[in-house]
Amino acid sequence: MFLALALLAAGADPAPLIEAERAFARASVENGIMVAFLEHLAEKAIVFRPQPVDGRKFYAEKGPSDNVLSWGPAFAEIAASGDFGYTGGPWELRLKPGEEPKTFGHYLSVWKKQADGKWRAVADAGVSHPQRVPVPARVALPPHRGQSRENAISAELLYFDNDYSPEHLADDVRVYREGAPPAQGKAVIVNEPRVQSKTGGTDISASGDLGYTYGIAEAAGGKVSSYLRIWRRMSGKWRVVVDLALEIQ
Repeated sequence: MFLALALLAAGADPAPLIEAERAFARASVENGIMVAFLEHLAEKAIVFRPQPVDGRKFYAEKGPSDNVLSWGPAFAEIAASGDFGYTGGPWELRLKPGEEPKTFGHYLSVWKKQADGKWRAVADAGVSHPQRVPVPARVALPPHRGQSRENAISAELLYFDNDYSPEHLADDVRVYREGAPPAQGKAVIVNEPRVQSKTGGTDISASGDLGYTYGIAEAAGGKVSSYLRIWRRMSGKWRVVVDLALEIQ
């Protein structure tokens, strides 16, 4: 698997975030998909189907199902302020309990600590692919890069998202595209057509070192996709560390 294990040099403890993700996954298997998502999604959380929609409304209207969705984190990162983070890893779907899984993929979830102190997902997306990938025994963690509290960095992030280009990619960016497991590195997407992004929403950590954006992007030729991007503040500049895009038309 392309993920390389690393240790946090300093900063917030990622264990509560990872446990929140694992509790979410356990609830999905034990209580059903609808119940798990309604319990663990924040108010106004976004899910991708494939366009971004209100997650709680989507699962409430979808109702109960015999399907069994299971997953687990392969990588995670938490902000220095300990209030914001993201997780990703493989998932698989069984049509009924006890059956062999029929569909596989990888997910990406953005998490935020709520006013009650609980972690809840504020954005959730994923891709499907034919390859079954086991959940690793250990979660890959990036090295901590310190925190940033510079002025107007939220507005700057929005500007970069709308003016999205390869120069905004981190060297080790993780790339989610439908039909294949996530790949890693700029070379995976540096030659993709440039897109015009229309940001639907954005948020950053209290420490200003992590953020996310989502929205709709259009490439030359009329190809339209929804996207979810994770941004990290690196050497005073915002860089995309995870790029997920789902084609709409």
